[in-house]
Order: sequence, then C-alpha cells, then structure tokens
Amino acid sequence: MYVKAKELGWKETQVIQNICIEDSQGNRRVDQRQVLKIWENYVTELYDRPNPPETLEVEPEEEVDKDEKGPYILQSEVEKAIKEMKNRKTTGDDDVPGDVLKLLGEGGLKILTKLINTLYETGEWPKDFTEVTMIALKKETQARKCSDHRTISFNV
Repeated sequence: MYVKAKELGWKETQVIQNICIEDSQGNRRVDQRQVLKIWENYVTELYDRPNPPETLEVEPEEEVDKDEKGPYILQSEVEKAIKEMKNRKTTGDDDVPGDVLKLLGEGGLKILTKLINTLYETGEWPKDFTEVTMIALKKETQARKCSDHRTISFNV
C-alpha cells in the first residue's frame, strides 16, 4: 500500500485537513455535529422533490389478476446480467464481487433467481437495499461550501 501511495504522489509532509464547511450565513463550522447538520440540510434541499412520490401499497399477490402481473425474471436473464458484469470491480457493502457471482454455477443461479423473484412478488425490499451512503468529493481545492463538492452515493 505504501508503494501505491507513493506512486500517487502522497508526501509524508501532507496532513489531513480538519473538516470545515460554511453554513448558510457564511460562518465556518468545524464541530462535527454542526458540519453533519449542514450537510443533512444541504442534501435534503438538493434532492427534495416538490411532489414526492407517495408510499406505494402493494396488494397481496392473490388479489392481483393474472393478466396484470408482470412476467417472472428468468434464470437466463439473471445469468446474462451476471455475464455482462465487468471483472475486477470494487464490491458494494455485500462484499460480493461480480467475479464471484460468475462462479455461482447452476445451483447458485437458481437460488439467486428465486431470491430476486421473491423480492419482485412480495414488493418487500430488505432495508439495506434502500439505504445509501453519500460521500462528498471536492470540486475545488479550497472547497468551503457544500455546493463546492460533488456528492456520490453508494448503496449500503
């Protein structure tokens, strides 16, 4: 790791700067709780929709007409999606690289397809499928405002 850091130009004299962000009045804040609150307000405002979608109620499968149900996801579709994944990519929080999914075999594909169809049928998503972790990347070297950053999100 040291060799890689050196290749990227990290110098031993460089230090990590304190987290500092300006609030809406232009005052610099360094207290972690205040900084997190500023970011929470900024992201909420940034992604808040004027007409947020209502929570959808999914009726039980028995109450849906056969003609109105979508088709099940086929094992061949899951297999195709896995084959199209790029090799040697970073993993998500599940720590399962695409390379491993490609090694599932017939039995693993069958189980994964069943899991996907169960999610589809019930409409119930695991909580960790619906949460994200956001990371702010500086657009400018001296970024002081939330808007001087670009946010990216990762499913957790």
